[in-house]
Amino acid sequence: MLAEVTIGGRGNDTATALAVRSDGRVYITGRTQAYRNNFPVTDDALQPECTYESAASDASCSRDAFLLILDANLQTRYSSFLGGNYFEQGDGIALDAQGNIAVVGTTDSADFPVKNAVQPACPDWPAPDNGRHCKSWASFVTKFTPDGKQIVFSTYFSSSDWSADVVKDVAVDRAGVIHLLGTTNSTKYPIKDAFQPSLATGICMNARSERLCEDAVVTAIGPGGALVYSTYLGGKKEEYPYGIAADANGNVWIAGLTKSADFPATADAFQPQKSLNEDVFLAKLGAASVGGQPDPRLSRKLYLPLVRR
Repeated sequence: MLAEVTIGGRGNDTATALAVRSDGRVYITGRTQAYRNNFPVTDDALQPECTYESAASDASCSRDAFLLILDANLQTRYSSFLGGNYFEQGDGIALDAQGNIAVVGTTDSADFPVKNAVQPACPDWPAPDNGRHCKSWASFVTKFTPDGKQIVFSTYFSSSDWSADVVKDVAVDRAGVIHLLGTTNSTKYPIKDAFQPSLATGICMNARSERLCEDAVVTAIGPGGALVYSTYLGGKKEEYPYGIAADANGNVWIAGLTKSADFPATADAFQPQKSLNEDVFLAKLGAASVGGQPDPRLSRKLYLPLVRR
């Protein structure tokens, strides 16, 4: 039977990602600009109000992320804002085996809520024009208890220079490790036990100037909030990763688009060389190894051309 529901406030609201539990419960994140906190939050919300700078009577949120939980009948069971005093957006959501909720996204707030953080503050804070803002967009990872009412850990995770890191997706493996997928063109993205420890540093053009090309980045954070590994993944042209998933054996799969002729394909790749201007790539990170920690060494990569000549 088809069912639908409309949820929102008197502003622009966007759902950007969802996850569904086996019992039909639905978990949604995104962004809201609800005027004067009229986005529908529940009485038990962890953050019942959005944080915004304007004192005007008709002021909207600058833009907050949110966490929304619906039951199998699409009735709201829990709803809360998530953010600081400037811009937030939830970009990905995933559940672990115990039902804990991982929300990832981007923030420009220097007061984003953190707990047990790997990175407790904006790495490029403060902005020159306002000490309450980060200089540029930073990624965040927040893990909630299954009911969404408590934070297990919450952290910034981003480059330490003035560059924008972009979150694309999230997956949780069988061990409860959260795998964050994104892009960056920073040479100072935080890494650990990396398969590729440095940005490929190719030069790309935008409308007005040259810039370093974006690489994909994959970061794994353990169930308690400790950094497991973090690595670049890409060649000297642009990479655009779009999806990440963990299989039943604990392997992590990444899919996206590459423009790089030197994308690091393995020797046993289905297609070891780039075909056209833009090719699909598929990458597999190995499952848990010594000590139960995910192994960041790439076990296999391949190109999949969008079009064959």
